[in-house]
Amino acid sequence: MAVEERGILHHDCSLNNAMIWDDGDGGQGTLIDWEFTMRIVPGLKYAIGGTGTLPFMSHSLLWQLSEAVGNSVTSARSWKMKVATHSLATPPPLVLHHYHDDLESLFYLFVCICIRFRGPLGVERDLTADKSPSDVKTSFFFHPNTHKLQQQFHPYFTSLLPLANQWYELIRNKGPSSAVTFREVFDLLEMHLDLLPKDEPSPELLFARKVIAALP
Repeated sequence: MAVEERGILHHDCSLNNAMIWDDGDGGQGTLIDWEFTMRIVPGLKYAIGGTGTLPFMSHSLLWQLSEAVGNSVTSARSWKMKVATHSLATPPPLVLHHYHDDLESLFYLFVCICIRFRGPLGVERDLTADKSPSDVKTSFFFHPNTHKLQQQFHPYFTSLLPLANQWYELIRNKGPSSAVTFREVFDLLEMHLDLLPKDEPSPELLFARKVIAALP
């Protein structure tokens, strides 16, 4: 919530910008690349470049990119190339980027970890998609789809399904005039964090058990 108090927009909450570090008293999660953040400006409109990483962008931002460029999977780099081939005087289109877009990105980041990985120190899965990110995310929130989370979460993360379902419903039930707030997400995370087991084995121990179990 400090970013909101200081008027800062990260605008790229993605897996590559998320880190977990051990300070000797348990793991701590953090976002990096704060040097590329932007200060909130009147109207909340920003140039198309630097609006995030496609798989983690909110469905609103993806729709705006699709409208501006003509293809929801066209990146900011492609837009710059398009401008260079026509006229350097052509200004890049502006998009509306709010705090709730970043909060939606955090939801995708959380879900991505629970689907993409097989637990701590695990092997990644193949998450090949057959539709554009914009179409997938729009339909995902338009129709009830919590069952898809249950189908795709790795068994190791089953205990986090209640959090995923409630976070999903929080985003889905919000309208244009009532966006998700930092406080709502923070309270939701705190509530489920208190429900998680406190004596879970370390990732290193779990990995060692897997190795031993695989021995002939």
